[in-house]
Amino acid sequence: MKWGYKTVHFELKKEGLLGSGFLDESEIEQELNEFGLSGWELVSVLEVQDGIIVFFKQPLTTETAYVLSQ
Repeated sequence: MKWGYKTVHFELKKEGLLGSGFLDESEIEQELNEFGLSGWELVSVLEVQDGIIVFFKQPLTTETAYVLSQ
């Protein structure tokens, strides 16, 4: 089976000029659900200095594999 991959970076949000950084959990949950409905499977999460990076995979169809090879 061939796989397609996608990475998404969720940046920390800040409140005010000196506010501490935080992740908007409801925004992340909504976007993860949207990717899931589109057939993307979450495979990993990496914490980085300014937020998180999430990694998805999805089985490639013959049509998708052709488009990616162009």
